[in-house]
Amino acid sequence: MALVVKDRVKETSVTDGTGSVTLAGAVANFQSFSSVLSNADTTYYAISHRNANEWEVGLGTYNTGVLARTTVLESSNAGSAVSFSSGTKDVFITYPAEKSIYLDGSNLIANSTALMNTIFANDGTGSTLDADLLDGQQGTYYTGYTDTAIANLIDTAPSTLDTLNELAAALGDDPNFATTVTNSIATKLPLAGGTMTGNIVMGTNTITDAKVGQWDIAYGWGNHGAVGYLTSYTETDPIYTASSWYTTTNNAANWNTAYGWGNHASGGYLTSYTETDPIYVASSWYTTTNNSGKWNTAYGWGNHASGGYLTAVPAEYLTETEGDARYDLAGTAVALAIALG
Repeated sequence: MALVVKDRVKETSVTDGTGSVTLAGAVANFQSFSSVLSNADTTYYAISHRNANEWEVGLGTYNTGVLARTTVLESSNAGSAVSFSSGTKDVFITYPAEKSIYLDGSNLIANSTALMNTIFANDGTGSTLDADLLDGQQGTYYTGYTDTAIANLIDTAPSTLDTLNELAAALGDDPNFATTVTNSIATKLPLAGGTMTGNIVMGTNTITDAKVGQWDIAYGWGNHGAVGYLTSYTETDPIYTASSWYTTTNNAANWNTAYGWGNHASGGYLTSYTETDPIYVASSWYTTTNNSGKWNTAYGWGNHASGGYLTAVPAEYLTETEGDARYDLAGTAVALAIALG
């Protein structure tokens, strides 16, 4: 099945005539045919009679201890099969000169004709060599093959990226480009958000949002914690929460103006008071109408701290009869205090 050539393979045979040779065993210090060949393998053989001028070189076929003399290449019978006489013959594997390839004295391939004939004979029968192109056109054949292979490799790559050097330059000549890119991406903040480990330097850039301007204005007011602005309050006074001032109109503009007068705690304004006078609590002023319009008018007089407090009692308060002895007594005391200066 395969052509096999091995070193130091040699047996003896006593077969006569021109037929197949029966092998009788390996000579001392040599290998047997059966140790290197399988059935149907071919090999180059030589047969030499030990006691007669009879020899033969050819291509033989091995099968279970028998070597068929398939093709005779050279022989003592003018190149034909030798009819061996009786006696012992040496049968061994050889490398025939007719089949050898080597360099001659001029370092050229000897027996090149045989080589080319073999190439021509195999053209079209499974050989990867094209004898028609090799015949005087070796350069063109190999150039065309190489050009096709390179064109297939480049395919439709742009001219600036069709060489290995250009590709390497595009990757920054970085042999670990994939790792470099992966590590770089790992330092970026994902679109889904994440935790920053350092300061964000905006430069002249700004974050665009409808509420940003309002936050900037509030920031300009100063530290809210230090200034002490009201952050939360729950009204619990049932009288106040039931009044029209609380439920209908709270005159917020006036409150904003009053805020502008400054810190009421440092100015000395009343910050809390619990009414305990049973006469006043039972009066219609306290329970029904608080005359908030006059309070607003009083607000219009300006900052009470700078404008001054009440210094005289109007005449109507001196002549009004309340009907309550304690209230009348209080009015008389006030009138007497004014009269005494």
